[in-house]
Amino acid sequence: MEDDLKTIQDVEIKPGDYTVTVHVIEVRGLVAEKKDDTPDPVLRVHAYGQHRSTAIKKDTGSAYFDDKFLFQLADMTEAT
Repeated sequence: MEDDLKTIQDVEIKPGDYTVTVHVIEVRGLVAEKKDDTPDPVLRVHAYGQHRSTAIKKDTGSAYFDDKFLFQLADMTEAT
């Protein structure tokens, strides 16, 4: 993971507008918080002050989402 972070830190970011896409595919093997309950998976993505969320999948420990979230980043620079 440290190698990945170093690689990311070495990337030159050219100033401009960007769109970041996050693709949420699935979750597996989730357990409920309470012993006699079933999980209700939902995924929340927070990036650059923007927030997106999947729909809640009721009563399942594994769920298929296949959601794509777009984050619009305007006027990005290396300092941003």
